[in-house]
Amino acid sequence: MMGDKKEINSGDHSTNIQGNKVTVNQQSGLDYLQVRQVAMDVFKSNFYDLGDKVEKLVNDRAEEVLNKYLTKLEEESPEAVENTVDPDVRYAIYEVQKSHARRGENDISDLLVDILIQRTTNQNESFVKLVLNEALEIIPKLTIKQIDVLSFIFMFRYLVFVRPISFAAFYNTINEIIKSEEIPNNEIFYQHLQYSGCLSISIGSATSKTIMENRESHFIDDDIKPTISSYGNFPIYLHKWDNTKLCNSSLTSVGIAIAISNIKRKTGLDLDLRMWVHE
Repeated sequence: MMGDKKEINSGDHSTNIQGNKVTVNQQSGLDYLQVRQVAMDVFKSNFYDLGDKVEKLVNDRAEEVLNKYLTKLEEESPEAVENTVDPDVRYAIYEVQKSHARRGENDISDLLVDILIQRTTNQNESFVKLVLNEALEIIPKLTIKQIDVLSFIFMFRYLVFVRPISFAAFYNTINEIIKSEEIPNNEIFYQHLQYSGCLSISIGSATSKTIMENRESHFIDDDIKPTISSYGNFPIYLHKWDNTKLCNSSLTSVGIAIAISNIKRKTGLDLDLRMWVHE
C-alpha cells in the first residue's frame, strides 16, 4: 500500500508519482482461494493463445480439474495446501491443468487428480515423488483401455493380499477393472505401453498356471482348481494371459503407480503405492 504520495512534474504531458511510505502486507499461509487464483494465473500465462472460443473451453477445463483437485485435497488432507508453494508441486498442478485442457476426459482427469493429491501430500520420499511426477506426464499419453490393462496386470501378477480372500472376490475385482473380452491381442497395443514407460516386455514369460499356483494360499476356498476352471469368464482371462504379451510383461514403477490409482477409481480399493515403490 502506498501513502503520502508526492507528484514530480518532469516535462510536458508526463507525471511521475513518488511514494515515501510503503507498507508490505505478508501472509503466513495460503488458503484454497489463493492457490486456485495463482494456479489459474500460471495456466493462463503459459497456455497457447488459441482464439476466444477455444480459450474459453480450455480455461473452463483447467478450472474444472483445478476445482476437483482442491476440493478433494481439502477433504482428504487440508493441511497439505501449504505444500502447493513447492515449485515442483506448482508445476505438477499446471501439467494436470494443461493435460485436461487438451483431452477433456473425465476418467483421465480423475486419475490425474488422484495422483496429484498423492504428489501434494508426499513431501518426504524423493523416489516416490519422481514416480508420481512421471505418472502425471504419462497418463495423458494413454487410453483408458491401456490403463485398465495395466491394472489387470497388477491385480493378476503383483497384488499380494494381506489376509486370505475368497476367489470370488478376487475374480469380481478383476472383472470390475476390465472384462476378459476387452483385453487386446495385438502386439502393438503392448508395445505402446512399453514405449510409454509403463511396462517392459521380455523374452521370458510367467504363465497363468504358475501365477495361480502361487496365489492359491491367498484364497479361502476349499478347492481352488475346480473353481478356477469353471468360474465365470476366468478361464478366458487365463487364456488371454498365456496367449498375448501379458505373460511377457512386467510393470515399471510408473506403471504400478498408474495401475493402483486406476484400481482405486474403478473399485474403491485403496492401496499404498509405497508397498511396491521404494528405494
